[in-house]
Amino acid sequence: MTNPEQGINLKLKLSTKKLNSGKYQVKFCVSGADEKGLYGYTLVDAGDTLKNVVRNIQDTLVDIRHSEDSYNHAHLYSLGKRKHTYANFMIFEA
Repeated sequence: MTNPEQGINLKLKLSTKKLNSGKYQVKFCVSGADEKGLYGYTLVDAGDTLKNVVRNIQDTLVDIRHSEDSYNHAHLYSLGKRKHTYANFMIFEA
């Protein structure tokens, strides 16, 4: 999936699981020419559209890629200094 605004070509594979809370856990696998094998999970509301979920995942990946602080070490720094919170996201390298 190409994000023309960011100039990044990402391929996402999604699967979902409905939780007792009514929300959905979305598992995503990321592949692309510039990306390492990444996978992760995000929590979304039942009313969220697929387009919004994909856009949110893409935007978060772009933010992580271009962030000054390492995503993996964000918990070591003051939360007040972070521009973007990655609530409801867990991302891993495959």
